[in-house]
Amino acid sequence: MSVFNHTKSKDNDDQGLRKEKVLAETPITMRPGQLFKLRGEISGTKIAVFINDKKALSAHDATIPGGGAGYFVERGVCAFRETRIGAQTQSGI
Repeated sequence: MSVFNHTKSKDNDDQGLRKEKVLAETPITMRPGQLFKLRGEISGTKIAVFINDKKALSAHDATIPGGGAGYFVERGVCAFRETRIGAQTQSGI
């Protein structure tokens, strides 16, 4: 599992170039059919990811003032349900 940011910049030809910076990563083992509760939290410049309510990794990123969230699967198939993105009043970071 990784936490990373994508930025888009312009080169001389005005073509959009994407840059990726890995902020933190940790290996996890998954079995087919295994369910996880996955939660990500951002508080200021701190980022944390929890699996089954246990902190799996954390990172710090002060390079961008805002952004988005997304899923990326490099190999295999992954399904997500009950995805919510929004403000929370409490943080586990």
